[in-house]
Amino acid sequence: MSPREYQLGKRTAGVAETRTRIVEAARAVFAEDGFHRAPVEAVARRADVARATVYYQFESRLGLIEAVLDDIERRGGQQRVLAAVALADAIEATRRAFEEGSRFWAAEHILVR
Repeated sequence: MSPREYQLGKRTAGVAETRTRIVEAARAVFAEDGFHRAPVEAVARRADVARATVYYQFESRLGLIEAVLDDIERRGGQQRVLAAVALADAIEATRRAFEEGSRFWAAEHILVR
């Protein structure tokens, strides 16, 4: 019997897709139920994975929440808010930070309850 041939590229892509699917599911569940009330089981069901898969990917419920918050920062453009605050001109920094912050909060309704 020949040993099984592994194709790590495909497996790596599958793991990344699963992780993305879990984060998307968590965003949806957290938006509906809030961060504190949403059970990991609901996230797993929505992502169509076992609860153990969620814990394998993120180690803990807190790890899952941190991954969702990282995704929110990336999608919402949090880096633009931070760049605006760093401007040398205080008035321009305040104006830009307000504009970018408003865009961020408008884009990420999951944070506004």
